Amino acid sequence: MCQTMLQWLRRRQAARGLAQADAEALIRDHGAEAYGEARQRERDVILPDGTTHAGRTPAHWGRVALIVARMTGKRVGLDTAAWMRERRD
Repeated sequence: MCQTMLQWLRRRQAARGLAQADAEALIRDHGAEAYGEARQRERDVILPDGTTHAGRTPAHWGRVALIVARMTGKRVGLDTAAWMRERRD
């Protein structure tokens, strides 16, 4: 069991490092549009093997988008119209 947990931890750390590297590359290559690019890659056509752009999963690109947002100070969440609608309900 300990070996299984260690393998899981290593995979998780590797995935976190890959997401961080992809976020840095998007910021370098796309600047202010990096967040939108990550979200676009998240929505790309999903191939039969379950991956999208560059062999990454949609969940990976979602994590990358959140890292980009944090690194660039971009606020993410509900837009004003959605927020106002929810407040009325």
